[in-house]
Amino acid sequence: YIAYENVWKEPKQYTYAELKNTIEQSNVMEEEKANLISEEEAKEKTLEIVNNLGYKNQEITKIELNQNKEEGYEEVYYSIESKNNYNENLKISLDAVTGELNFLEDERNMTNSNNKVSIEQATNISNKIYNDAGLTQEYKMSSCQEEIRVYKGQDIEMWVSKYNKIYDNLINPYEEIEILFTIHNDETKIASIIKSKNGMYEDNEEVITENEAIEIAKNKEKELTDNEVSKIDSTIGIRKFNKYIYDLENNVVINNEKVDSDDKMIAETENRVRKVWIISIYHEEIETDSIENYLKSKDKSYYIDVTTGEIVGGSKI
Repeated sequence: YIAYENVWKEPKQYTYAELKNTIEQSNVMEEEKANLISEEEAKEKTLEIVNNLGYKNQEITKIELNQNKEEGYEEVYYSIESKNNYNENLKISLDAVTGELNFLEDERNMTNSNNKVSIEQATNISNKIYNDAGLTQEYKMSSCQEEIRVYKGQDIEMWVSKYNKIYDNLINPYEEIEILFTIHNDETKIASIIKSKNGMYEDNEEVITENEAIEIAKNKEKELTDNEVSKIDSTIGIRKFNKYIYDLENNVVINNEKVDSDDKMIAETENRVRKVWIISIYHEEIETDSIENYLKSKDKSYYIDVTTGEIVGGSKI
């Protein structure tokens, strides 16, 4: 038998001010800059990328070196703006280590398409944008579909494609590249390219069986509610720790209260992403006498760590 170290810890309490400080931008120290591409190299790489994407006569008008420091993940990047001779502006972010595009936004293209294309055509268009932007080949397309996005109070129908990093045939939703584009008069208009990495996947070993995970979830559900279970689904996926089940256990009522004080306390889980059993439990009816019991009785998914068998989060269905 192998004794695996527990991975779940109770959410840590922060004030809102302390939490902001953990994710705010900060300056890059001089000794750190030795491992980064230079400002000139960043400008050259940016112009190469935007030129490949069809943006001509661009000139860099602003460049700043910044970094974000979060628990378990740090990012150093160049924040860049460029304009062409028509004073049309692009906002760009470039990885300061690899020189790869992190972000591009063209606000002019946040408008509805006036051409209809098939999913196959949209997929090909998206793949061309992806390749022209020189994005990593470690990611694979996971979806491409038309969606409604809200921009400045308006509903805009556009094509949205997503690319994710794959581990053992599992999509990691926290390493993603999203491309938004429309088609106008048979011409592709890029609205944005956004690369996000929200926590590092730990690639933990699969030890807990499906039946064991179901029993763990069923036993916890019995603690939360007496309502009869009508159906249970199970699958393996990659998920981040969260405190959904923890809050239900501790009668923490979720609300939409705005944070208006730096002294307000907030509980946060560790920023960890691991392989889990996703056990979804359904009830035909909910009988309850309080908001806490109603929330505990709702259909929900449990995230069971596949290595330790701990409940590391969940979600409502």
